[in-house]
Amino acid sequence: MRTLNWSACVNVRDLGGLSTRHGDTTVFGRVVRADSLDRLDDDGVASMRRYGISTIIDMRDARERDATTSYESIERLHLPLEDQSDEEFWQKWRHYNSTPIYYSAFLKHCPERVRSVFESIALAPPGGIVFHCGAGRDRTGLIAILLLNLVGVSPEQIVGDYCLSAPNLKPLGQVKDQEAIEAAYKANKTNAATEILALLSDFDAETYLLDSGVSREMIELIRSRLTASK
Repeated sequence: MRTLNWSACVNVRDLGGLSTRHGDTTVFGRVVRADSLDRLDDDGVASMRRYGISTIIDMRDARERDATTSYESIERLHLPLEDQSDEEFWQKWRHYNSTPIYYSAFLKHCPERVRSVFESIALAPPGGIVFHCGAGRDRTGLIAILLLNLVGVSPEQIVGDYCLSAPNLKPLGQVKDQEAIEAAYKANKTNAATEILALLSDFDAETYLLDSGVSREMIELIRSRLTASK
């Protein structure tokens, strides 16, 4: 079961259980994607601990997160994926940053931030990793796309994983956000699946990460974490 019930969070799932073009399957318990872990209640924190999580990668901006939140014996890394102070970039893309429409432009614009996240995954200690943003859809969705592409998961499965977030987020009641997302798709005559498939049609995560400064050794550590049986 990929969907995880961590009480008070709504969009948590394991990246295990997905077949790759190499004939293996991503392993459960290694890498988890989530919405804001600040939502977790005591039962949710207990569930996260039982799942064996040893590292949290929080990709939110400093203004979004609760600086007082900490989890004993779990390392928490703050690695903001987006630079919200970059006015020139966001003037063009802000209306699309809750959709995959901006992913390609972002990858070209901020490779160093992506590199930081992937190097942290490669160097994380034994145990599970959970990476998250606010909703667990946009920034988290982008990193999940890169991770799954890196290990050879098919574009169709990657799209399927991304599209699980929309129904999961309905309990949050973010009606205005959803209306803005639908308006962005309508204005561009597209949808999430179309955008992700277009991105992946000529994209190779390994090449991108190497060009971004991630070493081959680290790339192999990431692959091993996601797919090695031991």
